[in-house]
Amino acid sequence: SEAVKPLKPSEVLKVFYPLRQNSL
Repeated sequence: SEAVKPLKPSEVLKVFYPLRQNSL
């Protein structure tokens, strides 16, 4: 199994920002 890599800020935003928008 792959080790969990630390997420880059750009990756975090790409994933979580749309989710936050949808939560609104």
